[in-house]
Amino acid sequence: MPSPPVAACYVRISGGAQRFSYAHTRKDALALEYAQFEAIARRDGWVLPEGPSHRFGDVASSSRDAYLADLTRLLELAECDACSFTRVYVATFDRFSRKQTLLNSMLTRLKSRGIGVRTGRLDEIEW
Repeated sequence: MPSPPVAACYVRISGGAQRFSYAHTRKDALALEYAQFEAIARRDGWVLPEGPSHRFGDVASSSRDAYLADLTRLLELAECDACSFTRVYVATFDRFSRKQTLLNSMLTRLKSRGIGVRTGRLDEIEW
């Protein structure tokens, strides 16, 4: 039986209300989001490994920021030959960027490396 395909996920937690509406700490907020994407990936037949080479998250950052450390790291890893994932899970495209030209550039970069993007949250998926 072949191994399931490998995915990564990206989480950007904005400040204030979003960050504290369901978690008390930065670590809790990221862990909750990662757990959702792990469940979605499993349902889709993918594996989302633990660790910083597959789970990326920026906390209290605006998509307007020119530099989102983990998003930048995800894109850099996606473009290297050692990249092990072929799908990225993200809640919505605006978690990458609200600037359409920047978003298009990111999606093009991923697609050029054979990496797809799957949007959605666990509570939005029909069972």
